Amino acid sequence: MPTYIKDSGTWKEVQEIFVKESGAWKAVHDLQVKDSGTWKSALYTSGSQNFLTTGSFTWTAPAGVYNVTVDLLGGGGGGGGAGGYEGGVISAGGGGGAGAAVTGTYSVVPYTTYTILVGAGGTGGTGNKGNSATSGVSGGDSGIVGVIVASGGVGGGAGTASSGGAGGSIGGTSGQTGDGNTATTGGNGGSSAYGSGGSGAVGVNGGFPGDGGDATGNGAGGGGGASTEQIVDYATNGGDGTDGWTKLSW
Repeated sequence: MPTYIKDSGTWKEVQEIFVKESGAWKAVHDLQVKDSGTWKSALYTSGSQNFLTTGSFTWTAPAGVYNVTVDLLGGGGGGGGAGGYEGGVISAGGGGGAGAAVTGTYSVVPYTTYTILVGAGGTGGTGNKGNSATSGVSGGDSGIVGVIVASGGVGGGAGTASSGGAGGSIGGTSGQTGDGNTATTGGNGGSSAYGSGGSGAVGVNGGFPGDGGDATGNGAGGGGGASTEQIVDYATNGGDGTDGWTKLSW
């Protein structure tokens, strides 16, 4: 409900009100007026702001804003790298998990500055033989620090000398474990409501498989890497997850 004053014959919208208290001017957080029998904030104006680039930002709650509605999506996790032949086992990487999605309305304080997070998608792990492969990097968190945060997806596990990598939460599937005679396929990345998880790389006997698939859209996990049978002994990398977002309205 915008408030106006007449200045030199022209009506202008009031952006901020100050009062003098103990000799110091202080900003008024809110001013209530009675409109048709209902008390309403005279300083409140509806608005929205979307944070779509990954990183850390600041947002100051406007005058009269005590509640903010959020749409949050964590970054997707990267897929795990595959392990090559070691000790009679070849193992694929697990798929990265999708980021959590959160919607709802939460309390804030007018004129208070909050830290905003937008989670990046995690990078895929590196394939290597034995226990030298690396897991996918987990996706970053998104949200308002101290108010509400949506977690990033967990990175897919690396293939090891004993088993395929575990799938990351949410929704990543585990990589296959095989004997030394059969190639193994990576786990699929978890999908979000706004993006598709990357496909696990397909193991190839006698050939060279590709890397795990990168996720598409937003908040989805990358696919796990694959490995070949022991004669070729080749392990591939996991795919990358995709970024999340933080969207606010009041």
